[in-house]
Amino acid sequence: MDFVVRFINNLLIELSEATMQWPFLLGAFSMALCFVYVYKDKSLIDSIRCIFNRKVWLHKSALVDYKIGLINSCIYAAIIPTSIFSSIEIATLVTESLASTFGGKTLEEQTDAALWATLLFSLVVILIVDFISYFVHFLYHKVPFLWEFHKVHHSARVLTPFSSFRTHPVSNWVGLVINAVLIGVVFGLLKYFVTFPVSELSLFGLNVFSFFINLFGGLLTHSHIRIQWPGNLSKIIISPLNHQIHHSNNPIHFDKNFGFWFSIWDVMFGTYYKGTDQDKFTFGIGKETKDFYSLKTVYGRPVKNALAIIHRFFRSGKAYQLLARRRFK
Repeated sequence: MDFVVRFINNLLIELSEATMQWPFLLGAFSMALCFVYVYKDKSLIDSIRCIFNRKVWLHKSALVDYKIGLINSCIYAAIIPTSIFSSIEIATLVTESLASTFGGKTLEEQTDAALWATLLFSLVVILIVDFISYFVHFLYHKVPFLWEFHKVHHSARVLTPFSSFRTHPVSNWVGLVINAVLIGVVFGLLKYFVTFPVSELSLFGLNVFSFFINLFGGLLTHSHIRIQWPGNLSKIIISPLNHQIHHSNNPIHFDKNFGFWFSIWDVMFGTYYKGTDQDKFTFGIGKETKDFYSLKTVYGRPVKNALAIIHRFFRSGKAYQLLARRRFK
């Protein structure tokens, strides 16, 4: 009985992911409605019909997204709660280890932070987290072993906010561990060496800056509503169209726009592609796309292909084979 209660509690936590809470759903709907109503010059009713297009939300690919989201939530709730990988605990361990080894402040000695310090630290936090997310996302595309699992996310034929749940459990756990370690170590060093009291300002469980980014169209990055920010704003903050281009089936868009919240890393490292209304593209991973309508393929093929990559590596002993790959078959 205890297991059933724990499972249900963990399942509810997984299904109520922070970015899917009502403020972000409402914000995404409001922005999409304003964009379609004003920019596309449609009536209010036609705008709503456009947003909730049956061909998108009831597409075979979207139905698979819903199933994957539910199955993954059950897996995480039953086996390994995501909280087991905590960057906060790692950061605390790093800070206390440094303090015990080299002396200096401990977490208990810190006092309340000033508002300016809180806002500055919150900005630094989101920039660090976003850069690490950019780096990990880059690895998912460049390392064949990781790409086989990340391919599941890119196999979506249509995009809805629920497409963010279209991931392989191995991909999630690997990303969780890498992010927790990198973020934890960086934050631990940061908290140890910063000489003034700091704290992070959060809303609805999110960094205050990421909260407002998600509030104003964050969920639309996985959608059919192609919104591009005016001027050069899209070179700073990821627009829905930026990320939709990341999912493009068009070869000129491959390995572009890795950023999660910010585009600045893509601009800095040459992976930025702005995109306009003139860009023509569909979503998917080439000929393999149709295979990922099957849950058997979604969960089984990445494991089979990843094991084959490891097997080829050990047979050849050539490390470069772990890095060289073709984007699509």
